[in-house]
Amino acid sequence: EAARFPFAVGADRQKQLTAASLDTVPIIGADGNTYQIPRSQVSGAAGAGGAPGGASNGGQPGGGQTGAFMSGRNPVTQSSAIALNDNWIKSTYQPTLDGGKTAGDLQASIQAVRNIGATTGWGSEHKANAAAVLEGLGIGTANSKMFAANSQKFQSVAMDRLQTSLAAQKGPQTEGDSTRAQKTWVSLANTPEANDFVLDFAQAKANMDQRRAQYYEQALPLAQKSGDLTRVDREWRKVQGSIWADPLLTRWAK
Repeated sequence: EAARFPFAVGADRQKQLTAASLDTVPIIGADGNTYQIPRSQVSGAAGAGGAPGGASNGGQPGGGQTGAFMSGRNPVTQSSAIALNDNWIKSTYQPTLDGGKTAGDLQASIQAVRNIGATTGWGSEHKANAAAVLEGLGIGTANSKMFAANSQKFQSVAMDRLQTSLAAQKGPQTEGDSTRAQKTWVSLANTPEANDFVLDFAQAKANMDQRRAQYYEQALPLAQKSGDLTRVDREWRKVQGSIWADPLLTRWAK
């Protein structure tokens, strides 16, 4: 678990901090944070100007005192961190979990389209399932039905939506994935394989959305202990990998 969520405080480290706090005294640093200083070192904790830790440590204990650690945050800084974390829950965490649930519905719709197959033509059942796929990609019901009227329009709109969604995640990895997908799509446009590629790419994207939602859900309680929920985003980007690593896209990796 530590490998997946490196920002979590390990149980052993927590025990060490608890044990250390039993033989320390609290001192307010120049940064407004509270630090625990070993009793044996308290006499040397106040440096030039009376700032704990001395000038050599920027007025912050911990660098010069062995066994010192921060036990409380500056109330102003802590208030700012709480607001940031609350915003992250609303704007990132909850939408990510919602995206994971939507991905499950999208996978079912994609399978329904696959089950019909292309040999039966683009009939009413095919249009209905294709519209459901577009809805799963975030397109409104009315527009989804209109865009699912024929296979070419469905493929074009679905691919555009997928590209937009992938690009929104930012980062060099997703930018490279998006460029590669666009090149593949251009090479397949107006061919019988185009529909298969769109469905495979949509399902691979849904798989990644589900994996991301699971990661965020498991990481949240650990991140709460560290105090910085936004770090979940940074750690996820390190492990998310390329969408092209999904086995569904192996046949298109040229």
